[in-house]
Amino acid sequence: MSDLVNVENLTIDFATNFGDVQALRGVSFSLKEGEVLGIVGESGSGKTVACRAILKLIAGNALVKSGRIMFEGSDVLAMKDAELGRLRGGQAAMIFQNPSTHLDPIMTVGRQVGEAMVVHQGISWRQANARAIGLLEDMHIKDAARRAVPIHMSCRVACVSG
Repeated sequence: MSDLVNVENLTIDFATNFGDVQALRGVSFSLKEGEVLGIVGESGSGKTVACRAILKLIAGNALVKSGRIMFEGSDVLAMKDAELGRLRGGQAAMIFQNPSTHLDPIMTVGRQVGEAMVVHQGISWRQANARAIGLLEDMHIKDAARRAVPIHMSCRVACVSG
């Protein structure tokens, strides 16, 4: 079985007013379909930078000094916006470190889950609502349909940062 994700010798710095700051040095790992990989380290060791790099969500001042990131044989660092749009949310996603700052408290959970499906899978809001309820039921959330609240208009890789 070939690699789903392959990160090879990835080195990333960040340009600052005080010079370049090293974030990653020669990081390599691979992941096959169905595998789970845990990346552990101290705060500031580059775990989040590595995960964000897989989706090419690194800051504008990031300097990829060496290495490559392959997703199903495609070079992520060479992807254009349209390709990245299909990758992000459709094939790979990131659960950010502090979900309370990334989940909208005035949006229903059904809408938040469904919106990603509408954007990345091109399904209708009605289909997304049904899938969102199904996902909540799969997670054993009581009264999933009520908690999802109907949305008015519908991942193989997830990086959890924290």
